[in-house]
Amino acid sequence: MENTRDIASTPMMDQYRRIKGQYPHSILFFRLGDFYETFFEDAVTVSRELDLVLTSRSKAGNVPLAGIPYHAVDSYLARLIRKGFTVSICEQMEDPKKAKGIVKREVIRTVTPGTVMAENLLEEKSNNFIASVHEDEGMLAIAFCDISTADFSATQFLYNMEKLEAELTRIRPVEILMSDSLSRQKKILSVIRHLNTSVARKPDGTVLTPSQAGELFERHFPKAHEYRGKPAVRKAAGFLLDYLRVTQMSELSFLDRIRFYEESEHMVIDAATFRNLELMESFSGDRTATLRHVLDRTATATGGRLLKKWISFPLLNRDEILRRQDIIAEFCTKPSLIGELQDLLRGTADLERILSRLNVGLTDGRDLVLLKNTLKNLPVIGKMIITEKASDLCSGLEPLPELADLLDRALHESAGRPERGHLIRDGYSPEMDDFKCIVADSKRWLATLEHTERERTGIKALKVRFNKVFGYYIEVTKTNLDRVPQEYIRKQTIAGGERYFTEVLKEKEAVILGSEERIRELEEK
Repeated sequence: MENTRDIASTPMMDQYRRIKGQYPHSILFFRLGDFYETFFEDAVTVSRELDLVLTSRSKAGNVPLAGIPYHAVDSYLARLIRKGFTVSICEQMEDPKKAKGIVKREVIRTVTPGTVMAENLLEEKSNNFIASVHEDEGMLAIAFCDISTADFSATQFLYNMEKLEAELTRIRPVEILMSDSLSRQKKILSVIRHLNTSVARKPDGTVLTPSQAGELFERHFPKAHEYRGKPAVRKAAGFLLDYLRVTQMSELSFLDRIRFYEESEHMVIDAATFRNLELMESFSGDRTATLRHVLDRTATATGGRLLKKWISFPLLNRDEILRRQDIIAEFCTKPSLIGELQDLLRGTADLERILSRLNVGLTDGRDLVLLKNTLKNLPVIGKMIITEKASDLCSGLEPLPELADLLDRALHESAGRPERGHLIRDGYSPEMDDFKCIVADSKRWLATLEHTERERTGIKALKVRFNKVFGYYIEVTKTNLDRVPQEYIRKQTIAGGERYFTEVLKEKEAVILGSEERIRELEEK
């Protein structure tokens, strides 16, 4: 196991420098045991932006250091991302206890304002778009994607900076990828400033030529033949795909659809009018004083995002407008149905975001429970909304009863809790049940050990304790050290006494920790 106390001139520090060199424009969260550590300029930045104490550890000179607990990373990450920083997450790829020499570490993803996936970093009823802008043969194209919902869209129009400003204003991307020449345009700078948007810095490995970007688009969307005559769109989308693939370390196969819309499909609203109408935000910054807030009575996050999209992109197609109105009118004649339906919908999960997290491996037990409960509600919701004019609302509704049943049988009632052993239901996996029994029996033995040893030694203050660094141990105060039995083996000296272990306690510790590790591995599987 590597020594993390002195870090200035060690193999571990050499490893850090090598990995940091690959991500020079990101803050590198470098996993060391139970902490993500930052060093040098990153540590100074993190300390300043997160109000953390800046420390240093060194053999050959001061090395600035600032760390955060791994279990609290999301809250710290959220603050950095909202400030426009990019963070690369470098994980331990093997168990430090089993590693021979330096622990293998790799960056598993880079988080930017436009590539956020964690639930607590996202606004529930708003898309988190990253946009790519490309100019080609007198055309301007915008491709934009929310990887947290797999929403991928694109459009193109004759080169017109006012039109580009208008589209970006209603898309409201949190991050924009574009050429240096475009990023210097006054209209673009105005949008970036007003929307508080970050300009994406291309990470190493995203240096495609425009033709290569177009080829990447065609490989990723092989059936998107309607884009053959739209080179600007193909290249804008290709550059965006490349950026997402490099930052997320994934082929992003779940981004399997892209929607193209023509300029003629929606009402043209220039940027100044969009702002003056206070559709999404008021001049005072109060979101409650907006058209969106007045209209939003949606019961779900997906409904809220859809409403926002409808307000930002008003339809021009008369038939489609009437179709929406007919469906809404039919529901308005049945107020009791609306109430029942809203109650059911409030109990459903944000499937778009859960499915995206599942696809990139960021899900947890809570997501699976929410998915299970939603799947169980879908058949009831489907029956309630099957009417003559609203029937097409159910066209893509597939309850998947087999999956709902599997999740119901497999998941523990408290699967949303983070403790090991609280994900899989008892009786579902005989192998896991065996390990749970071993842990339970061993901990019952430990519970009686303290009482037994107190009686045997006469040390009433004797305690059996556990921590992640030293494992299980017997703690004895200074005043009782003369009563310690010969078979106790000293483990650590503390201010108030000594910590010991016995051969039997060491054996029990190995059984418990080994069984808990197998439970964790089985849960992950």
